[in-house]
Amino acid sequence: MEAELAGRVSGNMPGGVFFERRSGRDRRLRTVSLRVPERRSGFDQRRPVGGPLRRGYHRVLDTYRHRPRALLAVLVVFVALNTADLVLTVRAIGLGAEEANPVMAWLLGVDPVVAAAYKLGIGAAAALVMFAMRRYRRILEASVALTGCFSALFGYHVIGVVLLPH
Repeated sequence: MEAELAGRVSGNMPGGVFFERRSGRDRRLRTVSLRVPERRSGFDQRRPVGGPLRRGYHRVLDTYRHRPRALLAVLVVFVALNTADLVLTVRAIGLGAEEANPVMAWLLGVDPVVAAAYKLGIGAAAALVMFAMRRYRRILEASVALTGCFSALFGYHVIGVVLLPH
């Protein structure tokens, strides 16, 4: 009987031995991941039906996904427009305009170098995150949308600062 129980004895208790009541595999050896694997990246074959404009839009996003240099070019334009926005904003403030963004207005009041570092740092970080997460369709859409917004902002600056009389 001692030989049969020898494999089941787990440790000593103050009055004798106790027996292992657990059965089956040791749960500590099981590797469990609570992370759900991402199966879809937004580029699956199911696409919305639409006209030539919508097909062209999806073709552009597919190009950005499969040709990282194309996306990199868009993100470089994004960072360049962000820098141009900073330079033109500082020039406009020098001509008497006021900053509409309250965070940037406060930072420009503290120190223009801090404001420039903040603005350029946030823009560069956003570009790096978008490039790193380029496999997701929403990220690519955001990169195109942000570049479009900064293009419109650049146009606003050109009209307001460069073309209008001072």
